[in-house]
Amino acid sequence: MELLWREGGAACLIIAGKVGWQADDLLGRIAKHPELGRRLFVFHDLDDAELAHAYAQARALIAASYVEGFGLPLVEALGCGLPVVAADIPVFREIGGTAVDFFPLDDAVALAVLLGRLESEPRRRVEGWRWVSWDESTRLLLEKVLRRMTA
Repeated sequence: MELLWREGGAACLIIAGKVGWQADDLLGRIAKHPELGRRLFVFHDLDDAELAHAYAQARALIAASYVEGFGLPLVEALGCGLPVVAADIPVFREIGGTAVDFFPLDDAVALAVLLGRLESEPRRRVEGWRWVSWDESTRLLLEKVLRRMTA
């Protein structure tokens, strides 16, 4: 975002979610950031309605995790039709497939290019993506277990 802001971009960044481990340095940097309260906002305790509102107003979800257990924000955002820009890690590829724009975590310029494109394009929605239901997930698991048992 700092690269975009230096180039004149007007997009806002909202960081939402509980504070994770080993985040003290980042939280300190955010607390001192000149854009905090202007184009940079942090919310640690959004309820479901506030989070739904944030998804409805956003241009995209940025998921920049190095490691992720599941990636629920991607599922939520894609389920709302919100474009997703995500780190190129296996779990995000599994969830998002071709519906997500991926960037290498060590390349801030590549991320800035993707975000700049989203900022300059008309607002868009992701169409045709859907997550498997519990029934489908159970069926897929059982198929794999049965295949292993008969192999």
